[in-house]
Amino acid sequence: MEQSASREIQLATASTNNEDQNTQKEADISGGNENKNDDLVIEISKIVRRSEIQLLKECCIYRLPGYLRKWNEEAYTPQVISIGPYHHENPRLIAMEEHKERYFRSFMKRIERSLEYLVGTVRELEEHIRRCYEETIDLTSDSFVKMILLNILTPLVKMRTSY
Repeated sequence: MEQSASREIQLATASTNNEDQNTQKEADISGGNENKNDDLVIEISKIVRRSEIQLLKECCIYRLPGYLRKWNEEAYTPQVISIGPYHHENPRLIAMEEHKERYFRSFMKRIERSLEYLVGTVRELEEHIRRCYEETIDLTSDSFVKMILLNILTPLVKMRTSY
């Protein structure tokens, strides 16, 4: 029994020594810069708690930064169709405009809404849609609404109904 008690005392002493050594190692690592560490921890914790929504706002459609585009311009430029304002008037993509108009005529025949209704609805949403783009879209209100109807709405509806 005496040996058992002695063994427990030795283990407890060793454990205490290990804890003391670990505490000393942590102190050596911090080098006595606890205040510096506290400030850094506070600063980084602010970053961790920061909400992602603050960064995104309403904007969700971005133009690729020029420094990335320059490495492979063709990879980031539409080759057949433009469905938004960034490449809206690219002469290489004009051939698809006729197809967009054809899709729009077909779309209008299938829906039970008037053209006035669609134009009015898009016009009501115009400011919200514009805010979705990172950059200011330099189109008049009429041009923007037409672009949304022909270049975004119609091709997407056509693609969805083609499957």
